Amino acid sequence: MVIFLFTVPIVGDQIQEILKAGRVDPDKIDQLNERVVELEHQLAQARAEKRVYELQRELDREDERKLKNQASGQEVAVIGFCDLVGFTSFLNNHGDKRAKRVLEKFNDMVRSVLEAFSGVEIKQLGDGFLFSFNSSQKAINGAFRLREGLERVNSEEGLKLSLRVGLHAGEVIKENEDLIGSAVNMAERIMKEAGTDQIVVSETFKHLTNTGDSFTFVDLGERDLKGFQGPRRIYELKKQ
Repeated sequence: MVIFLFTVPIVGDQIQEILKAGRVDPDKIDQLNERVVELEHQLAQARAEKRVYELQRELDREDERKLKNQASGQEVAVIGFCDLVGFTSFLNNHGDKRAKRVLEKFNDMVRSVLEAFSGVEIKQLGDGFLFSFNSSQKAINGAFRLREGLERVNSEEGLKLSLRVGLHAGEVIKENEDLIGSAVNMAERIMKEAGTDQIVVSETFKHLTNTGDSFTFVDLGERDLKGFQGPRRIYELKKQ
């Protein structure tokens, strides 16, 4: 805290001198008025300097926050999770060999879609993926293409596997080619709210994207997501 102290040397002796004289001295009154104006100017200047100091401190704190974010690799990203629904049952019913072949086809399809829409594979998670995109529009197109890709895999293998996808956007921290942070956890929780062949997105993601001619957002209401306080509204992304 900065404290500014001011002294007024004229208030004591000069005023007492005027009172003792028993009369008003116009010259002394003018001197006092000039001194008061000068002090008011000094006070206004000091207040202005104090405000400048406070603003500079705020800017310094903001710069420090940005530097910390850059140092830790923090940035805003569109994050997505997807996984196969029913793959464990398929594995138990059809054996490891066929399950391995189907999973390899699925993995190749996902990586091909990510490449086509400038997506980044963060990591594979069993029969699912964590990935990111640099725009919400690419994430939307990529999510639809993932679902279409699984339909081709099902057709080739005579299967009825389904896919669920969750999309969110927020600040993440890059660490050793991985993404960490509450936004990543949110994307995973949102995916788990998706049903068969659903693409579900957060309200944050919806606000980043204007509804296009080829797709729309359907309000699914508020859900309690594990690890997050208060209900969160989610939406299903659907083709028109």
